[in-house]
Amino acid sequence: MLCKVKTIKSLKLIIMPRIYSPTIYNIDSTINFGKHSGRTLFDVINTYPSYIQWCLDNVAWFRLDEKALDILDLQLLIYSEESTFQFDLFLLN
Repeated sequence: MLCKVKTIKSLKLIIMPRIYSPTIYNIDSTINFGKHSGRTLFDVINTYPSYIQWCLDNVAWFRLDEKALDILDLQLLIYSEESTFQFDLFLLN
């Protein structure tokens, strides 16, 4: 691991990258960060599955257990099909 050393007058500061240990959320876990803080993972998956997908892609320490991943995959599929269905209805009008 590389680190930078900066000298400010006679004080040396060692700047190390932050290392997070993964937090594995299950379906009953309460999210304790971000705009959905305080809500259960199950609730957020059912209402905003794309937010949870974004967390998996962008939050280094955010992980889901296998059951939560399965439910997320199903919800993302449902949302994908609903948006395609709504788009098809728009084209028919």
